[in-house]
Amino acid sequence: SVSGPAAGLAIIVYQGIIEVGGFQNFCYAVVLAGFLQIALGFLKAGKITDYLPLSVIEGMMAAIGILLIIKQLPYIFGEKSYSDLYEIITFHHANKFHLGAMMLGIVSVLLFSIYRTGGFASKKIFKIVPFPLLLVLGTSSMAIILKTTSVPLYYEDYVHIQDFIKNFNLWQNFSLSGLGHIIDMPVIKTAFVIAIVASIETLLCIEASDKLDTKKRITDKNRELKAQGIGNMLSGLLGGLPITSVVVRSSANAQSGATHKISTILHGFFILFSIVFLAHLIDLIPLATLAAILIFTGYNLANLKLIKKMYYLGHAQFIPFMTTIVCVIGLDLLKGVLIGVLASIIITLKDHYMVQNQQLKVIKDLDDSIKLEFGSHLTFIEKKFIKNAFDAVPANTLCILNFEKTLHMDHEIEELIETFIREAKNLNIRTEIINSQHLKHHHDRKH
Repeated sequence: SVSGPAAGLAIIVYQGIIEVGGFQNFCYAVVLAGFLQIALGFLKAGKITDYLPLSVIEGMMAAIGILLIIKQLPYIFGEKSYSDLYEIITFHHANKFHLGAMMLGIVSVLLFSIYRTGGFASKKIFKIVPFPLLLVLGTSSMAIILKTTSVPLYYEDYVHIQDFIKNFNLWQNFSLSGLGHIIDMPVIKTAFVIAIVASIETLLCIEASDKLDTKKRITDKNRELKAQGIGNMLSGLLGGLPITSVVVRSSANAQSGATHKISTILHGFFILFSIVFLAHLIDLIPLATLAAILIFTGYNLANLKLIKKMYYLGHAQFIPFMTTIVCVIGLDLLKGVLIGVLASIIITLKDHYMVQNQQLKVIKDLDDSIKLEFGSHLTFIEKKFIKNAFDAVPANTLCILNFEKTLHMDHEIEELIETFIREAKNLNIRTEIINSQHLKHHHDRKH
């Protein structure tokens, strides 16, 4: 997996800076959050995602893919405003589009489509030089040519690394002399929020990244938490944002054919090298081309094949899957995953309830006796159904309660059965019990 600043933390970063009184104090919160993540690693909190359903993880990945596509579409048309997405899709006010950027965007999408569907991915040249890199080089050259025509690209259609470098000062937003603010209550509160959300997002992304690994290796999640903690402490000390493992970067890494963690380390060095020495060349890259690459990365995470697969797996998988997608897109990653888990739990309980209901059989004999054969696990979920069965037993009959298949009985179910046995006498209902080991006050009696 590849780590970096995550979109899921954007709101937390924004609110955190306001609450702690500025970016410098926020950096202290990031340092403390990193320390807390290391502590979570030692406490072996990494196993929390082992309890997450696969449908929710798949839904999270698909939602990230859809969001990626939605947020990159405006760049294809040379319009960066997300609020204008409707106009882009419907082609209203097309005069706002930058024709040069739109040409490069469409060309990039077409070339990428041909590359994916034409079997070119297996060609030797693309094993040596990734196609996205060749695409960037090609469209950057086209952008230079377009400058000499009547449809040039505008300033906002390009990457602008040099502007960032001019205004960057490594120690501008952090001073060790103010480290005492790390014990301020707003800083501590913000640090806890960052640590929890960043850790959960990292663990979710790790879970997703492991599924992308062709070698099917499993990440040590507790070690990952420690590593993320060290990373966030260093990021905060250098005046940086909190980081997490990120599905989009990790997906791009896997799709490029990487099979070893060294790729993520080299990725960091390449970014640093490029920013320091190649900023003037990076600024020649059209945003429309980068958007096309990310759109296909998003499509790999959310495609029709995946949706069909989840649909045919049945409602127990499909409903949490779609719920997670809708809620991650409509709310945010963490809330979406939590709601998806809740949906999965509700469906599981419902299915369990239906299975147990089917296991409780009501058998009416010719001699006017009624036999109730109970299922293997009697919990609060079955309480209502059992009560309905008891209420349906007519007066002046023999009721046989058969617990031969029962392996577990909740205390409240035991009380419900004991109450029925006591009150049955008032209706002249005789009760006999087969295998009463789960009932405290009765012994086995065979009918």
